[in-house]
Amino acid sequence: QWGLFAEMLFPVLDNLEFTAALRYDDVGATSDELNGGDIDDGDDDWTYKLSGLWTITDAVAFRASYGTGFKAPSMREIGEPRSEFGVTSGTYACPFPASDPRVSTCKPGENQYNVFREGSGDLIFETSEQYSFGFVLTPWENFDAVIDYWNIEIEEQVDRITEQQVFANPAASDAAGLFTTKTNLSTGKEELAIIQAAVNVATQETSGIDWAFNQGFDLGWGQLDLGMRGTYMIESESSLFGSSVGRFGNDDNVVFRNVA
Repeated sequence: QWGLFAEMLFPVLDNLEFTAALRYDDVGATSDELNGGDIDDGDDDWTYKLSGLWTITDAVAFRASYGTGFKAPSMREIGEPRSEFGVTSGTYACPFPASDPRVSTCKPGENQYNVFREGSGDLIFETSEQYSFGFVLTPWENFDAVIDYWNIEIEEQVDRITEQQVFANPAASDAAGLFTTKTNLSTGKEELAIIQAAVNVATQETSGIDWAFNQGFDLGWGQLDLGMRGTYMIESESSLFGSSVGRFGNDDNVVFRNVA
């Protein structure tokens, strides 16, 4: 993996400046050293960022930025071979109709099922667009306050299908090859298992407000700085998992509304 980066500052006025940055990244293919060949094709992309700072007065400054991003999946998300990953945390009924011969691999009633994980060489690299704007306030000496709104939209985000989604839509999961079997070593019987594969989950949009307050005190013999900073989450919405702001979401995670 290698990249090139260039950045230029444009001081338009004494109190106004702009910055432009351009980056090129090239990520090579993930090679299979055991079986030979490449698992994926790798990818490359150009990204950029534009930002500006306007110092309105000595006490107030406005800043804003807009940029794009590029991220490669991990080698594990690309090349992990099918491997055991325990059992489902929840219990589920057999997902197949009675006429399906695979019903014989299901356990009676609602039960936990074996889980496998694996990577995918078909993953598309993630891209993003993000922007932010906010103020820096310095109303008196040794004090500053920063308030910024930010928004990030990710395309082709890489994540793993949850067990709830596999069983909630068995037809789609079957078409995607997310059902398999595992041999029960004590009985020799093939039992139903699911595959939590790495996939591109379309989009995720996240936004929030970052804030920070800092006050410095000159003690004569030294400097004492007191500060507090945090984030107020407005939105964290995934096309695969929905929203998990302030609650336990379908991705088995919680995005806290306030972090400070």
